[in-house]
Amino acid sequence: MSDLKTEEKAKAESLFGYIDETHIPKVVTDIIEGWDNQSKQKQFNAILTVAHKDRVINYYQEFKKTIS
Repeated sequence: MSDLKTEEKAKAESLFGYIDETHIPKVVTDIIEGWDNQSKQKQFNAILTVAHKDRVINYYQEFKKTIS
């Protein structure tokens, strides 16, 4: 099965907890609130990876909204 088919099947079976509208804001808030500690006082950077382009856009918009 392709990655997309696997994700679609998991989504249909409600195996993904991050599909709801509250997940991305919670992740963004957690990252921002813990950034000084998580980055060792900004010594390190990070990469957030996601499976789909639309999710990348949603994260970008949420970071932009939260930081502004």
